[in-house]
Amino acid sequence: MSLDEVSVNTWAGMSRAQEAEAMAEAMVGLSDTFELLMGEAIDKAGWMLRPGFYTFERENAPDIETLQENGKELANGIQGGISRVVETDYEADETFQGAWNDIPDVNF
Repeated sequence: MSLDEVSVNTWAGMSRAQEAEAMAEAMVGLSDTFELLMGEAIDKAGWMLRPGFYTFERENAPDIETLQENGKELANGIQGGISRVVETDYEADETFQGAWNDIPDVNF
């Protein structure tokens, strides 16, 4: 069993937390961007295509909003999780200095 299977690599976790933060920043305003793009598409579309664009926007806007919120929650969860692991490791650092500290030396 490798060490990564029984522990958390905090450095890799912090890297993932930074990636999650970038994802959350990208998610902010996603629904506004969708609305803006749909508005532009509707304005440019001919009268025959407009009803289809309106329907597409109406049907997909709630999903875009959900995607935006889920992305932000996921990023917050990743950051919160690794923060908690790092905090726990820091708090336990002085308590657990080795696996066999309390066992006396034995001479054979």
